[in-house]
Amino acid sequence: MIIKVREEDFDFNGPSLHQRCFEPLIKIYKVRMSEETNIYVKEHFYEELSEGQKALFMFNVYYTHISESLIEFYWWSAYFMAQPKSWAAIKACLNYFNDESFLLLLEKIEQEINYASA
Repeated sequence: MIIKVREEDFDFNGPSLHQRCFEPLIKIYKVRMSEETNIYVKEHFYEELSEGQKALFMFNVYYTHISESLIEFYWWSAYFMAQPKSWAAIKACLNYFNDESFLLLLEKIEQEINYASA
């Protein structure tokens, strides 16, 4: 999926570069989801993204949800774990960014949530 970015979008006095890169993706995603809300729309959107876009998209989705509080971190982690494709995509994005420490944290979260549900 090609996203057009203008030179002025790289103004570092405003929102972060991360937000500027992610914003066009989420707008497209929300439009598609408002037109038809089923899992296939979600999966088709994701499959259209490049490897880097997939990594950025999944990181942003996960981070945005978990960064509010420790409770949100556990709740959203459990939510995404209950969706194997989403959880695998989150792990894949961390592999893409070579974030081994975050991957280890996810493994610990998996263990804690699996232990708590046993």
